[in-house]
Amino acid sequence: MPKRRNSKAAWRALADDVADAVRAPSAREDAATKTNDALFYVDRAGGGGGDSNGARGRDNAGTKRERARQRALKIDAACEKAPAARAYPTPVKLRAGKMCNPPPSRALEAVRVKGKAKPVVKGAGSKGKKADGVFDVWASKAPRARGVNKLARKLTAPTTNAKAVAPEHPGCSFNPPKDAREDVVAVALAKEFKAKQARYLDPVTVPVSNVVAEANLVNELYFESGFGEDETDDEDGDGDGKLSINPAVNADKYTRTKRNKLKRRAEAEAIEQANKKAKQLRRDLSNLKALNKEIEAEEEERKANLARRNAVRAERRASQPSRLGKLRHKEADADVRFADELDGGSLRTLKPGVSLLGDRLKSYERREIIEPRRKIERKKAKAVMKYEPGARGEKEIELMVAAEKSKQRISELRALVAAGDRGAS
Repeated sequence: MPKRRNSKAAWRALADDVADAVRAPSAREDAATKTNDALFYVDRAGGGGGDSNGARGRDNAGTKRERARQRALKIDAACEKAPAARAYPTPVKLRAGKMCNPPPSRALEAVRVKGKAKPVVKGAGSKGKKADGVFDVWASKAPRARGVNKLARKLTAPTTNAKAVAPEHPGCSFNPPKDAREDVVAVALAKEFKAKQARYLDPVTVPVSNVVAEANLVNELYFESGFGEDETDDEDGDGDGKLSINPAVNADKYTRTKRNKLKRRAEAEAIEQANKKAKQLRRDLSNLKALNKEIEAEEEERKANLARRNAVRAERRASQPSRLGKLRHKEADADVRFADELDGGSLRTLKPGVSLLGDRLKSYERREIIEPRRKIERKKAKAVMKYEPGARGEKEIELMVAAEKSKQRISELRALVAAGDRGAS
């Protein structure tokens, strides 16, 4: 077994060799590997620190010794280590147009660089001109978003153009004109009549299980949101009307003659089908005009269906928000009363029944901020159980008293019967 000291020395020598190999060579070692022609040269510049004719050296101010000191030696340039091309990424300056505002993150920096902000000067008939390089916080158009800022603005951007407060019809005012009120009443009557006709004409749907109802709801939401396919590609098969079901398997064992016969029959049917397809192809190629007309008719029909579907979607999108949940958004009824609901026939005696909370909830639903919700009313229980304190205890006490009386009565009767028996004996 070798000594431990020799082992340590061997490892130390190996570590020194590795360190020497990894360590970068010094300037002296690098110079030792170069030739004399690469290190030394003949100075023909006349002591000047410029080009070979010494024009730059004569023009520079200072003595000849100072110009020689300023000039770099060739040996130093040869031994000097070449710097890295780009050790770290350098920032790229923001490229923006003259009329573009900088993003909010660099607004303060832009103001500092450009200098003090100039006030906006507004004339009598002009809209005013914004100072160059100043970020306007109250500008109507926000600066163009970049990177993460763009994603954040996309997430928080409104999905609809609905206003927070929808103006009511003039017929819903406190003392409306006659014609305006008739318009509102007509719209309310049409809405009520439409709902009544829908309940009368729509058939009663058969109740289904929860799984089927959930699947139907998912399909309805999928196609209502506009994510369904705009066109369906119905590819027909060979046209022979055969079902894709495996034929019945015959368990009987065929003879060689029967198998050869079936094989020849299958080959003949395959040849016949190939001939039919080739004949149909030749017929189609000879009738290209009719095929083109048929394709154009189908394309026009598809475009018409697509345009009609887009128009229906646009109309539904304009009238009501997109469906966010399983419930549809229903606009609140107009704040108008019919003639039979008026108190005394005067329009000034309308009952105040508008709720600010309900109006704000409808506004959130209209702007697609929250999903439509339904008011859940508490149902009263049919059978109400009332608890009377001490009712069960009093009844038990009465039963116990009656049992004690009956027991005492029985004991008295037994005593009388025993006394009569003793007297008779």
